[in-house]
Amino acid sequence: MLETLLGSLRGKTLLIRHPAWQQRADRVLDKLERHQNLLILGFRFLYGVR
Repeated sequence: MLETLLGSLRGKTLLIRHPAWQQRADRVLDKLERHQNLLILGFRFLYGVR
């Protein structure tokens, strides 16, 4: 939860301060966007999460 809060509040500032992280963040967001249906289904049927 702390990571989510940190990312939403200070994400752009951290990426400006650490430009190498920008490339990694772009790759992760691209993969999440391309595979969003699999991600949703995967979390939907994970044992013990519901």
